[in-house]
Amino acid sequence: MTETVTIENPGKVIDALTARISQLESQLAFQIAENRRAAPERYADILRWMRKRAVIPLYVGDQDADTLRTKEFVGDELISEEAADKAFKQVWLLDKAPVTQEVKDAMRKATNYGMSRF
Repeated sequence: MTETVTIENPGKVIDALTARISQLESQLAFQIAENRRAAPERYADILRWMRKRAVIPLYVGDQDADTLRTKEFVGDELISEEAADKAFKQVWLLDKAPVTQEVKDAMRKATNYGMSRF
């Protein structure tokens, strides 16, 4: 936007601002779409980064591993099957933990079935 507008011509000011707003909205929409496209492919990298810092993603739900790997569970049309599989390998499953069912149930209850942190 190189044109200089003055207050003497408010119509030009409004037109210039409208054009700039339209340009910024277009850039924002593009960036949002780009982030949505790229983010799912980075899930595994993000989870791996967390694990290096002693943060363990733990699935406390009662679904089995095969159900968790399906598109129906993930529910994200943008994520590829390969990206979902890489991310899934970084998640620990409570059901596979070497503890009694009583302890697993207590952990699920303590985390409000995954809906809170402790």
